[in-house]
Amino acid sequence: MKDPKKILMFIDSLIQNEDTLSLVALRDIFDDLIRSNYHIDKISFIDLNKYLDKAINMLRSGESSQDIINLPIRRVLESDYSEDNLYVRDYTSTDYTMAREIKQMVDENPDNPDIIRHANNMAFVAYRILSENYRSAVTRLMMDFIGNSLEIANGDKDYAEAKQESGEKLEEFIKHGEKFIRDEMIKAIKRGKPDDYHTARFPFLLYGRPVVFNGVDFSRSDFYRILADFFEFDNCNLSEVENLQGQPITIKNCSAVGLDIRGLELDINASDSDFTGMIYDKNTVLAGKSRDGEIKSTFKNCVLDPDAIDHFKKQGVVFIK
Repeated sequence: MKDPKKILMFIDSLIQNEDTLSLVALRDIFDDLIRSNYHIDKISFIDLNKYLDKAINMLRSGESSQDIINLPIRRVLESDYSEDNLYVRDYTSTDYTMAREIKQMVDENPDNPDIIRHANNMAFVAYRILSENYRSAVTRLMMDFIGNSLEIANGDKDYAEAKQESGEKLEEFIKHGEKFIRDEMIKAIKRGKPDDYHTARFPFLLYGRPVVFNGVDFSRSDFYRILADFFEFDNCNLSEVENLQGQPITIKNCSAVGLDIRGLELDINASDSDFTGMIYDKNTVLAGKSRDGEIKSTFKNCVLDPDAIDHFKKQGVVFIK
């Protein structure tokens, strides 16, 4: 029986007949299939067992079969990977990270069944972490992608088309996650909410990964407690921004009029940007020794006040026209 709808109809009939013994037996069968990495497109045995667990417990508690069949997880099982399920804004950085790491593991080891089985175990853990409603849709998608990949690794090339389809959907979900996480980071910075910023960013964008902002208006934002290491600002408005610090920071085609960097240490690589009215003091370091080692900022084709240029040239900052 490989038709997901027929499987659900069979389970529903057992529930309506209050046949808990058969439900328990079916759950054991699905457990064996999970361990063997057997799969059916568009349905997950892990999701089915979650549904069976709830059904068995509810029947034993005397609840009605109709209440069981109306459970949210039952509706999710019946649905496909619809856009509503995959792109609702109910995911976290952790969700997107697990999807990305699992797909990357399989993509980098397409001929290694052992590693793909390990990815399957990771997806199983992901299922236990993610919620049973919208998020389980992407978990089922991951399980399909892994199952198709495992069949191919074991020599069955008939699953190539199915793997490509599930892989493309998973990649679209990850790209959606990148945009969503960046949007949440931007909102948190503008609102001055560093805790919200860190919740949105990690673990998807760890320190050391470039964080790119394009065309964002950050004017008058306060970057307090937001370490801007490896930040790249392109065509952004950084006017009157405060507490922007990090190493390195790339600024291209930006307006940074009135940028307040008093007391800060920055390694800036700037080009074609306006820094007139920059606010600094004797503790501002753009070149030389910093708490994290030697830094040397560079400004290419940028506009700064003459006094600022003279001051920072003495530190060793490079100005290129």
